[in-house]
Amino acid sequence: MQQQELTKRQQSILRFIARHINKHGYQPSLRELGAEFGIKNPNGVLCHLRSMERKGHVSLLGSTARAVQFKWKEYL
Repeated sequence: MQQQELTKRQQSILRFIARHINKHGYQPSLRELGAEFGIKNPNGVLCHLRSMERKGHVSLLGSTARAVQFKWKEYL
């Protein structure tokens, strides 16, 4: 599957996830992502992540707090 282009906000979210993984060794929680980007509702964060998944940039592993996984290693 070919990757589709991300919005600027989605690019920022992806960069934040990559930095967090590189620094801590695990992905940020939905609450941490929301706090970083001023998104109060975790469902709002999930909407961005689902869109990024449809575009081929991440995989969601379920409904846990740290459910996002990179599909492409070049981000890390």
